[in-house]
Amino acid sequence: MEKQTTLAARVWATLKNINVNENTEKKGNLTYLSWSWAWSTLMEHYPDSYYFFDESQKENGTVMVECTLTIHEGEECVTRSMCL
Repeated sequence: MEKQTTLAARVWATLKNINVNENTEKKGNLTYLSWSWAWSTLMEHYPDSYYFFDESQKENGTVMVECTLTIHEGEECVTRSMCL
């Protein structure tokens, strides 16, 4: 019997093998991938995916931004969030 893998595991197995070196950008001494390049690459593999930004202002005037990304494949989906 073949072992079933989760969508999260399959997404990681797919995306971790993409060489991003030719698509990095620099700002100061930081190296990063642009959101638009990363999103485009994700959509090549998982075109039914979507993201949502939510922000909330704190009492001290700062803003907390949360990005929630949901990746779909058929009837399955996996969601991850990150705050900044």
